[in-house]
Amino acid sequence: MSFLSNDTNLSAEEWDRRAYFLLAAIFIWRLIFLVIAPMDLAPDEAYYWDWARYPAFGYYSKPPLIAWINIASSALLPVSAFSVRLPAAIFASLSLLIFHALGKRLFSSRTAFWTVAATAASAGNCVIGYIMTIDAPLFFFWSLAVYCFWRALEDDFSRYRWWLVAALAAGFGLLSKQMMLAYLLLVIIFLLVSRRDRSHLATPRPYLLIILALAALLPPLWWNMQHDWITFQHTAHHFESSPRQVHTVVEFIGGQLLLISPLICSLFALLTVSLLCSFGKQERRVRFLLLFGGSSLLLFLLMGLRQRINANWPAVFYPAGMVLLAAWGCGEISGGRLLPDRWRKLFVPGVLVGAFFAFLTYALPLALPVTSLGGGHLDPTARIKGWRQLAVEVEAVRVKIPEQDKLFIASPFRQVVSELAFYLPGQPQVYMWSSQAKVQSQYDLWEAPDLNQKMNALFVLTEGGLPYVGLKNNFASFEKIKDIEVSLGPGGVRHFSVYLGKALSQWPR
Repeated sequence: MSFLSNDTNLSAEEWDRRAYFLLAAIFIWRLIFLVIAPMDLAPDEAYYWDWARYPAFGYYSKPPLIAWINIASSALLPVSAFSVRLPAAIFASLSLLIFHALGKRLFSSRTAFWTVAATAASAGNCVIGYIMTIDAPLFFFWSLAVYCFWRALEDDFSRYRWWLVAALAAGFGLLSKQMMLAYLLLVIIFLLVSRRDRSHLATPRPYLLIILALAALLPPLWWNMQHDWITFQHTAHHFESSPRQVHTVVEFIGGQLLLISPLICSLFALLTVSLLCSFGKQERRVRFLLLFGGSSLLLFLLMGLRQRINANWPAVFYPAGMVLLAAWGCGEISGGRLLPDRWRKLFVPGVLVGAFFAFLTYALPLALPVTSLGGGHLDPTARIKGWRQLAVEVEAVRVKIPEQDKLFIASPFRQVVSELAFYLPGQPQVYMWSSQAKVQSQYDLWEAPDLNQKMNALFVLTEGGLPYVGLKNNFASFEKIKDIEVSLGPGGVRHFSVYLGKALSQWPR
């Protein structure tokens, strides 16, 4: 692979042109993919979309920005899977633009191009640009906040503009996901460890950044105050220890290798550990990227010794890490003892391997349906298949039930509730039946059906069984109407049963 070693003669302008062409091509492709691969919404996507129908300053498990984004997209475009997912394509593409700006600012246009290429050439980045969950806006606002913080450090000492923009980005990040709190901590840590920048701690600037960013949490805090601090209770369970420490670490590492690509992820890990071993000797920009990148990622590895870590949690630490890795691959920094510089020839093959994983990520949803694997245990898209068809089958049952004005649809399963709420004709409110006293989802916080009207209910249950004892006792009668088999492809099916409950007498909350 001599391509990387022979490209040093290109001008900065040519590298920028290549990068902007690549960025434009990625964005256009993402729009095309939204059209040609209109897979059913994932349960979380439908769940967050359902939040948008009930605007609020806070929600059960997450801050409110994801719902606000869905409100905006639903107002601007007809409600569809495309309109729900369009913001993900926009946020992910803008994030790549910020990576380019950061790489160019810290190193060169050449490094900036390879930062974009290495980041885009990963399965994880493909998913962030397609599935509209909290990760897409968080990824964007975290990247923007990191870039603005560096610009603030570069700026004239008397100016506040980049500090204020960083605060704004961090504020929106906090409204996306609680993970953004780590950014504010890293800002203070970097100012403490960077001798050149430590003087900022004697000025109002960093504290203004933190205070203004935290001010964004006032609306969700006010909402939580009225709802028994439910978001805090939900978040706390993520930090409960797991009895399978070795398994969780292996699972976490395997997830990163698949999402980032094996070679790039391995080079990134070696570079991080190698540079951390000589952290005090590294130049300022390297320490900046290490702190906001790989060093924080290693903390998740340590957390995996006591609890389960979702593969997407550390995604925000890869932007800075990819800039650092691209700088090493382009020969602008040394890799240290653990990553000899002669290994730079592995960087481009690593990007190509990542591109292959990205290609598979896009190709699998199109190819699997025509193979025997489609819908089976080896199909990673199986969990987002069949929901539209389920809604068709449930609607066929619903229209045959008399007294439509007294009929509602419910399920004990959040995934079923949110998917039916999106895909049923007219997108009616669908209720979640919960047998437990504590709040388990946003649905438990919303109004129950009117007990005074002796409402009837169509209950959609999985695997044809009654999951909760006592369900029948809340209706005058409760009988099975139909079993439903939804095909996920040649390799799998999902089973449901529909029950009709008449004259609801009690709701479990």
